[in-house]
Amino acid sequence: MDKKNDKVLKRKREPDNDEFYENQENIETPAIKQQRMDHRLLISSLMLIDRTASDGNGKMSLGRDFVSLAMVMDEPEILDVDRTEMCFRACEQADELACAESERRLLTWAIDWTRQVADMEDAISNADKIALLRACCVPLTLLELGARSCATAAQAKTSCAALQVLPLPNNTYLSTDMQSPKNCFLSVNAIRALLQWTTRHLKQLQLTPKEMVLLKALIVVNVGERNFPIFSSKLKKGEEISPIHK
Repeated sequence: MDKKNDKVLKRKREPDNDEFYENQENIETPAIKQQRMDHRLLISSLMLIDRTASDGNGKMSLGRDFVSLAMVMDEPEILDVDRTEMCFRACEQADELACAESERRLLTWAIDWTRQVADMEDAISNADKIALLRACCVPLTLLELGARSCATAAQAKTSCAALQVLPLPNNTYLSTDMQSPKNCFLSVNAIRALLQWTTRHLKQLQLTPKEMVLLKALIVVNVGERNFPIFSSKLKKGEEISPIHK
């Protein structure tokens, strides 16, 4: 009986997880508290960027005949017609029209991601944003396609590599077993390599949504840091206090 009472008293003395973290925050220095707040703000900002870049806005295009990257950086609403909601359910094989739509949508997504991350640094000019976009567009887009294929495979309880399909943002897919449309922006070998990398490496990391947006941001940061020394000071703070441990 005494042993049972001792166990009950011991459990009462042990704080739960919420109390533990609250106590930890209470004993932190002001600098660490500020760092933690900056980290939470950074994560929230990146999650918002990721969500808005993938969502559709239901707006009409301004109808310009000629659109340049410089114009897009000044007036992002020019691409509103291409900002449809990104859905990767892989319902049917992509034809030429679906490939063209997917390519435009992914490019618009990459533009929005790069532009909004770059806007976190006030000193980045539009010319630098364009250079940054050109440098990180391909790895950023391939990571997004890989992450989406992981999610699609999880829903199907199999792997996209096993199915040999790569989902696209308009509910279509590309297959390594069938001939791709002539205007396809990825070759069969590129699709196969991406699916293999996704299954062997990306899927094994089991990244949370927060970790995934940090990984996307790090792609932009690494490119920006090499080309623009002034860039990435804010994002580097987030990298230092929240590395991806997987």
